[in-house]
Amino acid sequence: MSYVARWLFLLLLCTGWQGSAEGIQARGTRSGYKEWISDGRFRRGLALSALSPVEVMEHGGFARTNQDTLRFDKHGEQLPPAWQACQWWSRHNLAHRQQSSSPWGQAYGNAGKTIALSHDGTLTLEIKTDSEYLHPRRQGENWPHLLIQQDMGQGGISLGESKELRLRMDLRLLYCESLMAPEDFSEDLHTAQSPFYLYLRNANPHSTDFGKCLWLGITAFDARWTQMPESETVSWDIGTQMYIYQIPAASVWGRGMLSDHKWHRMEADLLPWVAQALKTLHLRGLFAATEVKDMVVTGMNFGWEVPGTYNAALQLRKLSLRSR
Repeated sequence: MSYVARWLFLLLLCTGWQGSAEGIQARGTRSGYKEWISDGRFRRGLALSALSPVEVMEHGGFARTNQDTLRFDKHGEQLPPAWQACQWWSRHNLAHRQQSSSPWGQAYGNAGKTIALSHDGTLTLEIKTDSEYLHPRRQGENWPHLLIQQDMGQGGISLGESKELRLRMDLRLLYCESLMAPEDFSEDLHTAQSPFYLYLRNANPHSTDFGKCLWLGITAFDARWTQMPESETVSWDIGTQMYIYQIPAASVWGRGMLSDHKWHRMEADLLPWVAQALKTLHLRGLFAATEVKDMVVTGMNFGWEVPGTYNAALQLRKLSLRSR
């Protein structure tokens, strides 16, 4: 995520802000878990952001700057959307487009992107950056995003009160096409990728790390990969002055690549990975006063970040985040 967009999400979510999408109320299940993903079949639609996160920051947040609501189910029209869709740094605003039929269900689309929903609740996110870039992206330039996000209501998910934090989702890559000439491509600058992030914050007021935030990343696809990564990574985000811990993709997705265009499922307890992230950071002298029990999950986002000239589409279904 570009540094401005990431800073915006951290500012809003790490301070407990709730946007136009109604704050999540966790639902209990017979198994004793609480479900934190609201409207997992997207029946209430998605609130649609402005094109620039700077506009959102400078004009009062999402609720005041959202451009439209993408509705798919007439039965959900009376309820506020639980989801926020973000179309950062695009030239093509999806607002006020007419709904149309597509092979992926009912859809809203333009030259730069499509968001579609099938009857079974499968969400398709397509991004087309051949209409976005006037030249191959250069160092320091922003890039198009197509993301969905939710913030966690009720103060977030307290990891100190949780024995498990189970994330499940099914993903299928429909296609990913590079439109870059070999001489223009730089592995350090250009790719299409689909990260999933949880936002973690130290919520212990007695901790000297109180208020510090961490990104926990689970990436399923990166156009540069030839195999699923088996090693963790820690990176420093310049814009937010925050650390990002990436879970080894092979550890939660297995070694099968999404480039086979089949459905892939991941289901994992993320609590041990939060512990591993803090252990790794402690060894680097970071988050020294933070324990797992201090952390809360304040939100999530998922979708496309494309800092290169690619057209790509993927599908998401059965997204669930549960704690007990």
